Order: sequence, then structure tokens, then C-alpha cells
Amino acid sequence: MNVPPTGHPYGLVTDDPRRECRRRIRIRHGHSTMAVRATRIARHRRVRRCILVGMTENDLADRCAITELLSRYFGAVDDKRLDLATIEASFSDDGRLVRPNGSAMVGPPEILAGQTQSFARFRATHHVTTDHVVDVAGDTARVRANLTAMHLWAYEHSDPNALETHFLAGGVLRALATRTRAGWRLTELELRNVWRTGVGFGAMAHTGGARPATS
Repeated sequence: MNVPPTGHPYGLVTDDPRRECRRRIRIRHGHSTMAVRATRIARHRRVRRCILVGMTENDLADRCAITELLSRYFGAVDDKRLDLATIEASFSDDGRLVRPNGSAMVGPPEILAGQTQSFARFRATHHVTTDHVVDVAGDTARVRANLTAMHLWAYEHSDPNALETHFLAGGVLRALATRTRAGWRLTELELRNVWRTGVGFGAMAHTGGARPATS
């Protein structure tokens, strides 16, 4: 353990307080310089990675904003706090949400009404999106991502004779997005199921009375 020199209760290393003050200033300056250098190195490496994959920092910012649209939307669904503000922050005014059965909802009010009715049948849901592929072209973008979703049926919608009270599905999300004055918004979000397991598929297959999807 370091013991301060006799007569220096504040741990001065030198006998001259002025020299000690200058020494400490140099130390602080050195630490500050090291932090600045570390920040510059990190930024240089980030930019270099962008260059290596043919992207700019703006490209990465666009990709982050677009993937976050999906995360925020499905997060609101799972947290049971889906509202018009969330839908409007995720979809454009004429945005379309296409269900796996092909029915489509157009516009935030219709999407909110349809999804509120649909998810009211579940005690809990859990959506996980992964492997996002985002292709940005100016002010538009195409997105492909994988989705795994668990749905736990509410008691009144469960089959009392069934051993399971949930179903699990995995599929592919495809989305179109556009840049607006308020930021990126989804103009279309479509889910195609690849596999399913559990109970209740019959009820899900007939979900939605909205207009069918069009090309």
C-alpha cells in the first residue's frame, strides 16, 4: 500500500505543490488525450468496416432505423400496448399489413382495429425477428427477415380437451419501406409461414375479413 509522504496529508508526491499541480494536470491531459485517440480509432474502424462492405455510415443508420420499425411494432404487440400512435410510427398512411392467410389491412386505423381484435385471443405472444436483410435504394427499401412467433391462447379460446394451449410458427417477413419527413415508414409488411406446430390453426386461417392482398 502506498503511504503519503510525511507532511503531505493529500498524498503529494513532490515537495513543491506547484510542481505537483503541474504533474497532475499532465496526467489528466494524458488520460483525456488517450480517450480522444480511442474514440478516433473506434470511429476509423467503424468507417473502415462500412467501406469494406460497401456501406456508408448513413447506410447503416438507414438499416438500423428500418429494422427498428419491426422491433418496435412487434414489441408493442407482445407488450399489449399496440395503439394508433405506434401504428402511425411504424406504417405509412397507406401502409398495408398482409396476414399469412392473404387478407390485408390498409392504413393505420384498419391495421390497429384488425390486430387488436386478432391478438385479444391470446394471453401472451412472443415475436422474434432475426437475419434482417435490408436493401436501400434512395428513399425506398426492401426488407427480408425471419420471424418466430409463439401465441398462448386465452382461456376462453383454448380447447379444454387439448394437451397444448399454444401454437408456434416460423416464417419469412417481407417488407417495403419508404423515407418520409417523419422518418422511415413501412408501406407493406407481409408474413409467409414456413412451419407451424401446436393447436388452433383453424381459427388463425380464417382470421380477418379485410380485403385480400393484391399484387
